[in-house]
Amino acid sequence: MAITNARRGGRKSKGDRKLVGSRMPVDTASQLEIVAEASGQTVSDYVAEIITAHLSTVDLNLLKTQEELPIIRAS
Repeated sequence: MAITNARRGGRKSKGDRKLVGSRMPVDTASQLEIVAEASGQTVSDYVAEIITAHLSTVDLNLLKTQEELPIIRAS
């Protein structure tokens, strides 16, 4: 009897992901769990949504600028 790897139901892939962890005060984590559950999301999905929304407002080009250091040349 041949074994097949037929995919069955399950959750649709969300694409490549990377785990990002954070430690926060217990009270804050409890609030986060309540809000995520009320929105019908997992804590992970809720946090990812919030961070994605925030990062979409950040101009990375402004963060990468570096001032040129003045170099005095000997004459």
